[in-house]
Amino acid sequence: MKKTDFAYYVGRYLNLYIPTQRSYSDRTCEEYGRVFSLLLKFLNEKEKIKIMKFELKDFNKEIVENFLSYLEIDRNCCNRTINHRLAVIHSFCSYIIYDSPGELYSVQRILEIPFRKQQDKIMSYTTPEGIQLILKQIPQSSRFGKRDLAIFSFLYDSGCRVSEACNLKPKDLRLSSNPTALITGKGGKSRFVPLQEKEVNILKNYMHQFGLDKPENNENPLFPNQYGTKISRQSVSRALKKYVDAARKKRPDLIPEKFSCHAIRHSVAVSLLDANIDLIYIRDFLGHSSVSTTEIYLRKAPSQIAIETRPFLEIGENSKIKKNWENPKVKDWLKKFS
Repeated sequence: MKKTDFAYYVGRYLNLYIPTQRSYSDRTCEEYGRVFSLLLKFLNEKEKIKIMKFELKDFNKEIVENFLSYLEIDRNCCNRTINHRLAVIHSFCSYIIYDSPGELYSVQRILEIPFRKQQDKIMSYTTPEGIQLILKQIPQSSRFGKRDLAIFSFLYDSGCRVSEACNLKPKDLRLSSNPTALITGKGGKSRFVPLQEKEVNILKNYMHQFGLDKPENNENPLFPNQYGTKISRQSVSRALKKYVDAARKKRPDLIPEKFSCHAIRHSVAVSLLDANIDLIYIRDFLGHSSVSTTEIYLRKAPSQIAIETRPFLEIGENSKIKKNWENPKVKDWLKKFS
């Protein structure tokens, strides 16, 4: 079967250019691949173009604009999502310019397609009391209930991304003096985050129950699924939704309508900010590449819930919230990890 030049360049872009020359993470490469899967689906179903005959010369501004309209009308994508898909196509076009200069004119016309205006996304987060209520919905009568408590309490204590937590192994934790977790974030960048005593105890109990405190299991996933392999982001999100829905029924004033794993991270960031922790230290704690990303938390919607200083969470029924982040020793300790 004759290979078209479009298939050739897409293959090189996805399999060689972005993972090797651009050093994009596996997750990012997968997301880029999904964009091209959607594009091929659109070409086949809407444009009635046989994929095996689609050439690079056929890839033009009109095709891309029709694809963006398809995303909006047929797939109900918001402008933020459409802009992400367009950014991937722009990136591919920039690659084509240098690898196939003969297509410069048609590719430049695609690069002229502007991004759509999008409203600032309202940041979803809750108070420490809200996080505590969510954690209380996790049953501790089963092994996987104990795992879920370990995951979600760790997300709150560390402020890490859910993908970062899913990739952890027991060897990444130091649970002795000055306990820390080694987090590997976007672009393979690593950082140490301090863990509080309550979280250390939860992790120790959980790891003992799952046998993850044994040296021979040091390379195993810290948070496994039922098959013993690494739990997926989707599975963590489904589990959180269940506990969030249960918590919202009890206190709808505390739990926002939309509350994801990333909203836990937002809750950590805002509470650190309200504890007067410097933005530079919050940036390093969260693993942001630039303080401009961290500054998003300065623009909180005034109508949203006011956040108290971030404590660690007591799970018991009669527990009280302790404002550990107000402790100067904790602030000084955080500075050591900047």
